[in-house]
Amino acid sequence: MRVVQLGKYYYPHMGGIETHLDLLCRSLKPAVDVEAVVFNAARATVHETVEGIPVTRCGALVTVASSPISPGMPWELSKRRYDVLHLHTPNPLAAAAYLASWKPRRHGLVVTHHSDIVRQARLKQMVGPIMRRVLERADAIIATSPDYLASSKELEPFRAKCRVVPYGLDLAQFQPDAGASTAAARIRSQHRGPIVLSVGRLIYYKGFEVAIEAMK
Repeated sequence: MRVVQLGKYYYPHMGGIETHLDLLCRSLKPAVDVEAVVFNAARATVHETVEGIPVTRCGALVTVASSPISPGMPWELSKRRYDVLHLHTPNPLAAAAYLASWKPRRHGLVVTHHSDIVRQARLKQMVGPIMRRVLERADAIIATSPDYLASSKELEPFRAKCRVVPYGLDLAQFQPDAGASTAAARIRSQHRGPIVLSVGRLIYYKGFEVAIEAMK
């Protein structure tokens, strides 16, 4: 089986979806023929292999509302033969590239919907028809938790074909060595009461201000 993972960026670009995509590709590699097609932060299209995974980074002319625009991505998708395309959303321009590639319906389409578009109201209005078309065409839609599936407005019309598949984690990377344990003990000795750790980019939709207010 040949699987194409269609995402926004790929490792070493850092981000939650990028980290998930990297682990997913490496975990699938022993079982299927997998490759990743993503955007590049530069204008050139680059073909490379990252830890054994073929990765195509499609050159982007410009980035609008955090969304890269790559005229070459539909062509990259149209010339590939695959059994399943796995699209990671929200990623409206990758979704548009998939639709523009004119792939016949005999190819399977799986969508992992990582989050709704919430605060970018104008963007949501513009790309809403594209996202609905892709979700309508999807053979299966993955939500990452039962609560998210229950609360998602964008997935509500398509819940009959949604499945909950939590994120996979490589737990080995979280085993502390002696140095980390010593450093953690030192930090804990310097503070009274519970310590709250929140990890993520410093951007509004991560909700750090909500955590700070709640912890007070």
